Amino acid sequence: AIFSTIEGVSVPDDVMSALLQAWDSTFDDPAGTRAALRSSAISEDGILSFSGQYRTILGVRRHTLESAFREVLASLFSPRAITYRIHHGVSFEQCAMGMACIRMVDATASGIVFSRHPVNPLSDEMVLNAVWGLGAYAVDGIIEPDTWQIKPGTPPSITLRNIADKPVRLVSDASGKHEENVPEHLRGAPCLESSHVFELADIAARLEAHYHHPQDIEWAMDADGRILILQSRPMRLAHAHHGGLATQAIEGAQLILEGAEIACSGIGTGPAVLAEGLPGLADFPEGGVLVAPHSLPNYVLVMNRAQAIVTEAGSITGHMASLAREFNVPTLLNAKGAVSLIASGAQVTVDAITGRVYAGE
Repeated sequence: AIFSTIEGVSVPDDVMSALLQAWDSTFDDPAGTRAALRSSAISEDGILSFSGQYRTILGVRRHTLESAFREVLASLFSPRAITYRIHHGVSFEQCAMGMACIRMVDATASGIVFSRHPVNPLSDEMVLNAVWGLGAYAVDGIIEPDTWQIKPGTPPSITLRNIADKPVRLVSDASGKHEENVPEHLRGAPCLESSHVFELADIAARLEAHYHHPQDIEWAMDADGRILILQSRPMRLAHAHHGGLATQAIEGAQLILEGAEIACSGIGTGPAVLAEGLPGLADFPEGGVLVAPHSLPNYVLVMNRAQAIVTEAGSITGHMASLAREFNVPTLLNAKGAVSLIASGAQVTVDAITGRVYAGE
């Protein structure tokens, strides 16, 4: 209701005039420029990440600037943002929405690089994700991204390389922001050459040294192979891994799936709740295990009630994974077939230490 109220009013004339004047004086081609309007609220990307809680509008044109401005402002009042603030004890008086308006990068590939491993703090390796097109499909867990792990050194080395099947991509062009199919020859091809992987690792190391803290970095690469940094914010470091636990499956237990990626380590058990069967996230039961096809940041609404989260797609550098680590909810991503293998209401145990899900407790 608050969101729709803001959507229904005009931005005051003096504010709108100042915005349009700034647009016209900043961009060489005011009518043809496409921009990203990014949230930059008080408290965002500090000790608390607010990861994915506020809006970023891509492909903004001069004539859509007013509606984009209202939408980003109104995201202060989305149910998930309000829930997040309440959980972390952030009062509304501490909130105000700033915005950054940045010319869009015509990205051939985009993604995230973490200057430290987000789940295993004892590792000195960096983690890099990439998808074709705009990075929203990586951070919002719509598809599984390509993943590299890079060990710093002279020279640095790639210790893990996982190239995913990437059937679709998000693009922004003159007709607006839209999804399109990835050409067949690119679906299983890496988004980045090794030289780009090492360039991003070098950038991540320099940003960490500059800020004196591990960094969560959004990047995009244009058609000329030029890498541009869109955002760098402090990483929230995970707790150390549980030591001395076996990596083999538990003997005698009924294994439902294995090989999933760990976004937040730990163990959770409870009845499975399929996201697609929920009329609304407000109906999620206390102590349930959320099972979903994608790792959406909207699931922050259930993180204070969930024993664990299991999704079929996503990345450990995405928005939902960052939120799960803030809420300390055991979370598995890229758990292939989870939605069909796990029955709604069935008691399950999520082992987010070895990447498995078992039937029963």
